[in-house]
Amino acid sequence: KSIGIVEATARIIIKPSWKKLRKKDKGKIVLHIDPKMAFGTGHHETTRLSLVLLEEYVCPGAAVLDFGSGTGILAIAAVKLGAASALAIDNDPWAVENALENISRNRVPRRVKAVEGDGRKLPKRSFDLIVANIDLPTITKSLADIVKRLKPQGTLIVSGLLTTDLTKFLNLISHQGVVPLEMLNENEWIAVALIKADANSLH
Repeated sequence: KSIGIVEATARIIIKPSWKKLRKKDKGKIVLHIDPKMAFGTGHHETTRLSLVLLEEYVCPGAAVLDFGSGTGILAIAAVKLGAASALAIDNDPWAVENALENISRNRVPRRVKAVEGDGRKLPKRSFDLIVANIDLPTITKSLADIVKRLKPQGTLIVSGLLTTDLTKFLNLISHQGVVPLEMLNENEWIAVALIKADANSLH
């Protein structure tokens, strides 16, 4: 199979189970991901951009939501980066099944859960960090629901946006109480990290 080991960030590598680790991978965070149908093998810019931002913004002990989780890669990465727990949610039953396999392959089943659902099915609790590697139409539809589940001063990472989506995206967030902190791009793709401003800091 042509899928090899991906060096996603300086610290994170993504490896299919049939590949052996190399000497130079020692000491790195290894994500064991076997893709079935689902998106999120690390070969795509949006996944790598999400991982770079996760590495920067995940705080030890954080509760993380991976919205539109695909293979579950970002939820798994979050706990390996120090989050206490991660919930992976996807509306595609195939993706959820694949995520569950990858969660057990990475030996994190106590800390990462995968469920089927969408923005309307989010649990009634709040998260320190939410990552959504999806597309502009889905983020447009789900942003208000996602932001409701983000703690004040929590971080939202949105990836899967094209450079041509940026103006629309900035308009979309302008009245949602989230403020951009950082933007990364690779080729035509962008990922944005945002912070949820609490009401007091907006006056």
